[in-house]
Amino acid sequence: MLRIAICEDFEKHRTLIKGELAKTIAEEYTVHEFGSLEAFRKTYLADAKGFDIILMDIELEDGAGIELGDEINSYYPLAQIIYITSHTHYFSEVYDTEHVWFINKNEMEQYLQKAIQKARKALWHSRSPHLNFAWQKVKYSIVQDEIIYIERCLRVSEIHTRNGVYKTSEKLEELMKQLTSVFVFCHRSYIINMKNITKLQKGKVVLNNDIEIPISRAREEELKKVYNMFLVH
Repeated sequence: MLRIAICEDFEKHRTLIKGELAKTIAEEYTVHEFGSLEAFRKTYLADAKGFDIILMDIELEDGAGIELGDEINSYYPLAQIIYITSHTHYFSEVYDTEHVWFINKNEMEQYLQKAIQKARKALWHSRSPHLNFAWQKVKYSIVQDEIIYIERCLRVSEIHTRNGVYKTSEKLEELMKQLTSVFVFCHRSYIINMKNITKLQKGKVVLNNDIEIPISRAREEELKKVYNMFLVH
């Protein structure tokens, strides 16, 4: 469940923001309202869970929301901040803090949905298991759910994802140590993500987009067992 905070000193604006949230978010969520920076500080400093998304007015009666945004970045680096204000002269200052979007209050209906979607994507990305590797002295960290399969070609492992192909000299056995249980060897040269399986056939597995990967005889029965367990759970 998403935990959302609204830090805004005008009740009328808080009501407006809640209305836009109701139109934007389909999943279950909770909203916590704060009319001042001090009220918000007392809560988030005492709350170990923190908030997932924080909609913050930049200028409140008891201080500047940007300063609070800097504190939030320190205490809860995964929290996604969306600044909502009618004070557009703060446009440059907000970039002193990590945030998702800067929305003019008069344009909430146009931009809030986009901002929430971007915040949710950032949350998912930060909380998902990653695969870390290097290639030609460049380090990479990609979300494991984006991986379709990994193939060993001579001395290079090719990581095929929804966004393209990455390369690393690390062996499949070393990469496998980082991967979650949805990944399995189907062949000594291939690791597949079982979430992408569409068919299991004799001697091969078919993945999304009709990608065919060979299954070695030695691994065929074990793959069937592991995949059946995956489907049950």
